[in-house]
Amino acid sequence: MQMICILLGVPETDRHWLFEAVEPGFDFRGSRRATMPRLNVEDAGSRLYTYALELIAGKRAEPADDMLSVVANATIDDPDAPALSDAELYLFFHLLFSAGAETTRNSIAGGLLALAENPDQLQTLRSDFELLPTAIEEIVRWTSPSPSKRRTASRAVSLGGQPIEAGQKVVVWEGSANRDPSVFDRADEFDITRKPNPHLGFGQGVHYCLGANLARLELRVLFEELLSRFGSVRVVEPAEWTRSNRHTGIRHLVVELRGG
Repeated sequence: MQMICILLGVPETDRHWLFEAVEPGFDFRGSRRATMPRLNVEDAGSRLYTYALELIAGKRAEPADDMLSVVANATIDDPDAPALSDAELYLFFHLLFSAGAETTRNSIAGGLLALAENPDQLQTLRSDFELLPTAIEEIVRWTSPSPSKRRTASRAVSLGGQPIEAGQKVVVWEGSANRDPSVFDRADEFDITRKPNPHLGFGQGVHYCLGANLARLELRVLFEELLSRFGSVRVVEPAEWTRSNRHTGIRHLVVELRGG
């Protein structure tokens, strides 16, 4: 979570309450930390929106060496092209901040749970860290932290033989696609050696995740450091999942780590 704040140029003093403000959008019961007062979705969204507009205004006035400054002050070689609006910049900020603050965290928690529930895979990975790249792809496939996307058709189109009229809502279920038995052999098995692994956890094509490489790096570093220090990972209590129709996350997970 700190990494995405650094990339977006969020001051360190603002980061903790921002994490609190973004959580209700991922877990309808509010913050997962007992020390945090509960914010409802409306209050959290309002605070986040107001803060983002103030941050964007600051980046426009005094650009810094960060991603939000670059986008807020971006221009193209077309005198008739309008600059990005505050609303567009807010959506950019919200998308990147939310993805960086939550989906990677959910992949980490879900990956740790998957390794604990599949001790043979855990030991295979511990014995050969060269498998980390394929293990990370399998963790993302298996957890599918962002399982679906909804879009509104801007025009009539036929997709896979299914007519879609302008204005209709379309939902793509990446979580389902990531368990498609016609694509993945033993789709319901967690296999850190799976290759190829054409999962949709990071999207595809022009909509491919901007932070995919950062997420892979964070996952690799965390699991390499964790598994080089601890040889046993045991779930002490059943995982408590977040209550959300948008994201796959773990609200509370107690594990026991023992030295190697």
